Amino acid sequence: QFFKRVFFIPVLFSIVAVGFLWGMYLKPTGLVNNFLKLVGLAALQRPWLGLEHLATPTIILVNIWRWVGFPSLVFLAAIDNVPGECLEAAYLEGVGEWKLFWKIIFPLIIPSITIITVLTIIGSLNVFEQIYTMTGLDGAPNYATDTIGTLFYRTAFGSIDAGSPEIGIGSAIGLVIYVLTFFTSLLSIFVTRKREVQL
Repeated sequence: QFFKRVFFIPVLFSIVAVGFLWGMYLKPTGLVNNFLKLVGLAALQRPWLGLEHLATPTIILVNIWRWVGFPSLVFLAAIDNVPGECLEAAYLEGVGEWKLFWKIIFPLIIPSITIITVLTIIGSLNVFEQIYTMTGLDGAPNYATDTIGTLFYRTAFGSIDAGSPEIGIGSAIGLVIYVLTFFTSLLSIFVTRKREVQL
């Protein structure tokens, strides 16, 4: 129960609050670099959101930290619902742990995997708040963290660098986001459903 709570608590936080706080923690004088210095790892100190090759991986890691609790609980609940007699029969047949997972458990939890896959794809294609709160609307540094969501916002509503709004182009980008989300979700459902089994 303790680990369930530890993993799930970040999911309850607002994505804007998470982005804002981690944006401060990852500054050159922020909590992360101060901690590295405190434990004797000063050589690893970096401007985490200021380097083009580090900014996006850093934001991805923060997003994983916030999001991982939800799929973990979904998968745990799905595994708990796998019929015990199936596992017992497999053990009696001498099936190893790895084969047990891939041949029995995995096909039975495909519906949960489908749900998480679709939600992850939708979230990835529509990411905006975290980028905006951590690196700004222009995807700094040098557009390294720019996404289709921030591009849409800059185009449709304007920004300091983008200039005046272009509602027509912004609408077209919004349509592209919708089409990408729709067809990618359909593809993921089709691929995962092919491996689904019924008891």
